[in-house]
Amino acid sequence: MKGYERFKDYLQRNGFPIVDEDDHSICFKFQGTSFFAWKHNSSYLQLVCILNTSEIDRDTLLETCNKMNENVFVTKFVVLGEKDFRVWCYYEFLPDDNTTDEMYMNAIQAVDRHSDQFFKELKGE
Repeated sequence: MKGYERFKDYLQRNGFPIVDEDDHSICFKFQGTSFFAWKHNSSYLQLVCILNTSEIDRDTLLETCNKMNENVFVTKFVVLGEKDFRVWCYYEFLPDDNTTDEMYMNAIQAVDRHSDQFFKELKGE
């Protein structure tokens, strides 16, 4: 079974409203924040939160991503975009039949928590 299919089952079991975006992703909200799970043809699950960083210069974003990637081990940050820069916070793992609902929730909470931490780092907190 593909990783995103396992995750979609988890979301449905736990009452998360899901938007099937297209052939590429499913979308859901957690505490008001939109998250995506990519529909890869793989057993791996890739959870993503796209941060609204369009008004911050690329060098500052790259510097903050480097700091976060150095200090945080389960999520990774990357800057994407040509002019309107966005930071993507990723979490990847390999769910299987033994993956518990708690493990899925831990993944969601890690992305949420580390995204908040990213903005604190940007502010110098």
